[in-house]
Order: sequence, then structure tokens, then C-alpha cells
Amino acid sequence: MDKRRWLVPFTWGLDMQALDAVISLAEGGRAALVAVSLISRPDRPGSRGPRLEAIQQSKDFLEAIWLKAEKAGVPIERHEVITVNVLQSICLLTSELHCGAVVLVSRGEHEALLHSSQLKHILADPPAALLVLRLASSLADRRLLVSFPSMPFLLRLWNRIWHRENKFADQVEKDSFQQEEPLWIRTEDYHRGMSL
Repeated sequence: MDKRRWLVPFTWGLDMQALDAVISLAEGGRAALVAVSLISRPDRPGSRGPRLEAIQQSKDFLEAIWLKAEKAGVPIERHEVITVNVLQSICLLTSELHCGAVVLVSRGEHEALLHSSQLKHILADPPAALLVLRLASSLADRRLLVSFPSMPFLLRLWNRIWHRENKFADQVEKDSFQQEEPLWIRTEDYHRGMSL
């Protein structure tokens, strides 16, 4: 396929600024977005199915990203999947929908587009190349979130490192790495079991 196709998975945490960043990235990279909303269904016998709140968030995400992509002229496909295993579905859809990369968004301790446990799992075991956007959270939001001791350790650590980079950024001269790739975009090529 000639056209770049990037998977944008969503399970929870609709964030309009995150969607704007994803659209800008796709526009700059001349890529088509494949927006996939994954609705978790309980695997227990006798369960009533997906939660109505999850279904509504799914519909809101698909509509919002479509409107923003249309406005920016970014090609987009939308899919809604009900699944018992979200992470396995992301891996399968990446392959089946011919996506060369997965776009992830981190907003400090906030959940943006994915639950934090899902984000950590994809970062640890990526199904394809990753494009990770790190967005700043506001100072007021950081103060509010510090009071919750159950925030994921990895995202808190990631947020601290990001703030340390920003604090000392004006003291450090730009090296060639910073000139080649902005700090808020990280890419990683990953091929599972493929040999050339």
C-alpha cells in the first residue's frame, strides 16, 4: 500500500485536544487515520453486555474525530468493535486493517483515548510502529490528580520526566536529535517475528 495508514484506538477518555493533536500529526505525515473504538464486553456468563456509557463515549469519539478529520482534509475510516479482549483486538485490527503504525496519546496522569493499563501494555508490547504524542496537562489538573494515590506509577513517572525536560530545555543547546524529531513525537519500528 502506498498510503500511510495509522490506527487510532479508543476505549475511554474522550479528549478534544488529543484528537486535534492526532489530526495535526496525520495531516503533517500525510497519513490516513483508521479510528477504531473498542467497546469492552464482559466475558462472564449472564452478563448484560457493554455499558451504555461506553457505547455513548464510542459514538462521541467516532463522530468527533470524523468531523475534525473532514475539516482538516485528512482521510479517515471509522470502526466500532465490541470485544472481550481489547488488547488482542488492537493487535488483530492493526494487521487486518493494514495499519503501519499505532497512534497513542499521553496526557500526564489523565487517561486520553485509552485506559492507562491498556496504554502501558501497548507501549510494552507494540503490535506495530508507535507514534506517541505527549500532551501537557494544566497545573490545576495536576494539583487535582496528585491527591489520588491510585494513579498509575508509570504515567506519574513519565509526567515527572516530561516536566524535568521542560524545566531544563532552555539551558540545554539543541542537539541533532532534537532538530530531527520533536520531543512530543516518538516513533519506533517494530516487526513481530518477521524476517526480510
